[in-house]
Amino acid sequence: MIRLQDILRESSILDTITISDIGRVACKWDTGNTTKASSLHATNMQVDGNQVTWLFNGHTYSAEITGYSEPRGKARRPIITKQITWKDKTVTVPVALTDRSNNTADFLCNMDLMQQLGIQLDTANKRAYSN
Repeated sequence: MIRLQDILRESSILDTITISDIGRVACKWDTGNTTKASSLHATNMQVDGNQVTWLFNGHTYSAEITGYSEPRGKARRPIITKQITWKDKTVTVPVALTDRSNNTADFLCNMDLMQQLGIQLDTANKRAYSN
């Protein structure tokens, strides 16, 4: 019998992406993430109307809020829009800002982003490929 812990461990791979205006960021491709937005690590978030300001790696960023994510049992998260580049492909996607201090990567990629980039995971070799 396959245990849930084994499935979760094998269904994600660590990699790097480039985020517009931020730069190269450690990411985790997560095949089980069906949320409406990928997640970026953010601290000291301040919401003022439709603008959000946050800290990431010692730098202050600001963006327009395009919506909110309301995960069950967790705080409401502002969603912004960012261009994400992996290898030679760039897409524009919604990104939720949240404190990911206790996670292995600063960015968690949802299934929608993976599909837009054409990501295929080879969990046996811990690699991501594009079609």
